[in-house]
Amino acid sequence: MSEPGPADLLLLRCPRCGGAFDVESSALRCARCLAVYEVRGGIPDLLPWSGGVPGSEWSRWREKLDSLQQWRAETWEGGSATEARQRVADELAAEFFKFMRVPETGTVLDIGCGSAELRRFVPRRRYVGLDPLVGTPGAPEPPPAAAGDLIVRGVGEKLPFADGVFETVMICETLDHALDPVLVIREARRVLKEGGLLAILQSVRLEIPAPGLAVRARVSAGRLKARLLGRARVQDADTKMHALGQDQLAAMAGSEMIVESGVTRGEVMFLRVLKQDPAAARRPKRDVGTA
Repeated sequence: MSEPGPADLLLLRCPRCGGAFDVESSALRCARCLAVYEVRGGIPDLLPWSGGVPGSEWSRWREKLDSLQQWRAETWEGGSATEARQRVADELAAEFFKFMRVPETGTVLDIGCGSAELRRFVPRRRYVGLDPLVGTPGAPEPPPAAAGDLIVRGVGEKLPFADGVFETVMICETLDHALDPVLVIREARRVLKEGGLLAILQSVRLEIPAPGLAVRARVSAGRLKARLLGRARVQDADTKMHALGQDQLAAMAGSEMIVESGVTRGEVMFLRVLKQDPAAARRPKRDVGTA
């Protein structure tokens, strides 16, 4: 990818103080607090602690992120099983974008973009992807960038972008990995333009009775035995910071913006959320259903 250009600098802001950037050799310097952020392979490293050490509250999150990388390596290792899994993911993504009706023009921010797989579902838009792992060893490689695209290393709780610069923000299978999902949604609202779309795709905990104590004990014993024998594989649940319920997710989004519509497909929830003026917030909301 190319180095950040003038159009990128209009979007980017210091994640520590919100100041604008000046370009230096292979780096961005905040004009306000003078913090310096490296640019590696065209990807600005805009983690809020870049050049320093994150606070202790991020330590468990970091462990979960390491587990996520291991889970991806073990689960998406290639072969027929991976191909079948990819087909299911592609079908779900196609259904998600049909439901969301992402505007045909404008700039799209993908929070937790991973390898930027969803970029192909939003052609003709300017695409900005953000992920804490992008550009790091072992992380999936983003596809070749289209003209005007930008990939940034950062976190959703401290988005390194100016206020009100995106027509669409996508958060797909990210909130359960976040340190603070409420803050991620709040930050998404900040960077959206008035009337902008927040498109959420998230696996949710269905409201079913919890397994009995005896069942949980057997599962825990089995996992412990596997670890002791060196045969343990990372499970999907081991990579998550939170187990979000359907009502909880809808309430999170509704506390910051207007949930226009939503639907649950199996164990995955789609929410179409709008940033609108206070008068619009007083109008009745559409139902959030299950299919």
